[in-house]
Amino acid sequence: MIPILRFDTERKADIERYRYLRFRIGYRMVKGLTGDGGVEHRGITEATVRGHPFGIVLGFYRARGEFRWIDGELSVRFRNMIRAERRIVLEGFALIPFGSFEISYDTRFDVWNRTRWTFGIQGELSSTIVLEGSFARQHDTRSQPTLLNALGSPRVYTCNAFRGGEPALVGMVLASYGCLFRTHYSVDSGGVPDDIFR
Repeated sequence: MIPILRFDTERKADIERYRYLRFRIGYRMVKGLTGDGGVEHRGITEATVRGHPFGIVLGFYRARGEFRWIDGELSVRFRNMIRAERRIVLEGFALIPFGSFEISYDTRFDVWNRTRWTFGIQGELSSTIVLEGSFARQHDTRSQPTLLNALGSPRVYTCNAFRGGEPALVGMVLASYGCLFRTHYSVDSGGVPDDIFR
């Protein structure tokens, strides 16, 4: 989800990292889930808690509910994720290696069917510019392919804050998460095509 209106007074590209508790509500339209031109309308509610469970390591717990209308049929997916990262300050910039684990429950199957491991690194070039790249491995027992590996394309975050008493545009100039490289393995498990990596 990309924020439309945001009124942060700090000049930080990734302001979410500095909040202990955050709630978000959003909407997303996803096309072509099954290759037949199907459209999904997705309502999203999300809560994220941040803390330092291991001192210098920053931890996140995110609970997300997705209310999905796929070709007129409603289903709900619950996605719970934990993430850990550590900021390493070097001369002139900072590196932030991170890792996360997510598990998902889908009411269409009444089962916890999806797990996803993600590892990556962010580079803070300045207080307003952050570069990010990552690798993810996903296993889904109800979709084809069931096992998926993906290399995320670099993301660039930037923002401006209040300057001279005038609110400036705050946002993300580039936020692409594409699969530059992807391999997958599938088995005949009666799965159905789904929104892989979405």
